[in-house]
Parts: sequence; C-alpha cells; structure tokens
Amino acid sequence: MREVWTSIVTLTNNGRTWPGFLYGQLVPGAFIKFRTTEIWAFYGDDENGYLGMKSQPLELNKKYTVLIKVYGTTATISVNGVIEDTQPVGPRSQLNNVEVYLGDPWNDPVDGIVSDISFGSVTPANCIVVDPPPLFSFKGPQQIEKSVDGEPAAVLSAPPTDYFLQFTIELKSISEYRTNIITLTNDGPLHDGQVFPDYFYGQLVPGVFVSPGTTQIVARYGDDENGHRSLYAQPLELNKKSTVLIKVYGTTATISVNGVIDNSQTVGPRAQLNNVELYIGDPWNYPADAIVSDISVGLV
Repeated sequence: MREVWTSIVTLTNNGRTWPGFLYGQLVPGAFIKFRTTEIWAFYGDDENGYLGMKSQPLELNKKYTVLIKVYGTTATISVNGVIEDTQPVGPRSQLNNVEVYLGDPWNDPVDGIVSDISFGSVTPANCIVVDPPPLFSFKGPQQIEKSVDGEPAAVLSAPPTDYFLQFTIELKSISEYRTNIITLTNDGPLHDGQVFPDYFYGQLVPGVFVSPGTTQIVARYGDDENGHRSLYAQPLELNKKSTVLIKVYGTTATISVNGVIDNSQTVGPRAQLNNVELYIGDPWNYPADAIVSDISVGLV
C-alpha cells in the first residue's frame, strides 16, 4: 500500500488543483486512497465541483471489474456487479475537449494492471453503447477448475429476472460425469440432503453443464413454480470454440450456439433474487475439461 493517493484513470477538461476542484476537472477521476486498497471515484456537478464515492477494500493480486456511473440525479460505484456506494448529483453542464489519462500527470500511478477500459453514455439519446453494460464480464481465457464454496467469481446484489448469460467455450474431452461450466446461485444447488433434480428457484439461475458421456451443453434454470427446468443444445465439436447464449426473458427461455437457437421453452414468473453468486466451475460438480472466455451476464 502506498503512502499517497495513486491514480488509475482521470478524465478532465482543465487539469487538477487539489482540493479546489471546479466541475470538469474530474469527470470522473478514479484513485486508490493512501494506505488502503479502496477505490475512490471523484466527480462533480455545476454546484459542487468536488464529490466522491468509494468502494470496499480490494484484495491484492486479484482482478476486479469496476463500474462508475453518473446519470440523472444519481452516482454509483460498483465492483463485480455489486453497487458499493450511491450518492446524489446535481445538474451538469456540457463539457468539451475532455482528456483521458491512464495514470494522470499530477499523481503517482497506482501499482496495478488495468484492462478493458470503456467510457460511454448511460442514456440512449446520444449513446455510444446503447445496451446497458453487463452485470459481470470476464475476458479470459481460463481453463475451468472446481471452485471453492463461498468464494465466487462475483456476487450480483439484485440481478434482473430477465437475464442473459453468454460465453465462449472450447471443450477438450468427454467425461463420464456431469461437469460444470458456470453456475449462478443464491443458495447453492445442493443443501440439506437434496437429491438432483429437486431444486428450488434461485439455486440455478442458470447453471450450465456438459451432459455425461457427451459434448451436449445443458442449461438448468427455473421459475417460481418450477425450480428445475432444462435447455439442451446440440452436441459441440471438441477442440473448437463455440459461443453459447442463454436467455430467460418474459415467458421464454432459449439456448443458442453460434447464433442459432437450439432449444426454446416457456417459463413462468420469477421472483427478484438477491446476492446471487457466480462460479466458474462450481464447488459441487466436476469441472468441465474446457477453456472458457468472454463470459457476460446482463439484462435482456
């Protein structure tokens, strides 16, 4: 940990003079607070040139996805899809010629590796990226391994009931067992002596597996009435990349491979869930012998 504030990313149209900021000097600026691993996002509005919000402390040597939003009358900072701070924000004038710095010229640089930086509008009127950003994204690639219970890749605080999960997978071999690729759950799929397929809604939202003795992808999901439903894809080729898209939206659930819908079903009402854990290779099944990349979870 450093004894001074360190810079990650700064957007500014007028440089910096701490602490007498004017609106436009940080829109936003992202920093690590001295002697901590907290991320602080400084921004402002026409009345308050200097406003701030912070994340919880991050672990060293671990990747995180940070999202900072300033929209309408609200500003938020999220880490791995979980909102950690929310602040009000007032009217903001149009700015011109805003400069973007990775590690700015006025502070020591953070001792960290940064990637997948994007900036855009969160309203569709003058949008660069019209779709809302994903709740979770992971570039990879990664060989799937069995996870540890209670140590998910992400926790989604209140994911939408209409959702998608997309990923690219390259299967390397066929297993005699059911093997796991990705699981989203708010209760773990097996508890208190439950036996497959006696799931409750929320335990798999969804869970994605490879069927035993095959290369067939199956997505298990559910609704308020049926905790366990299944979507089956066509068998995949070994040692070949395939992009799988699972959608559960309205009254329809689908699974697609490389843009072609392989299976479609009706689905019933779904209650709002909280604190859904996302595992890549879950703790309760054998991991698929596969390389996964470009994982994305979001609102349909």
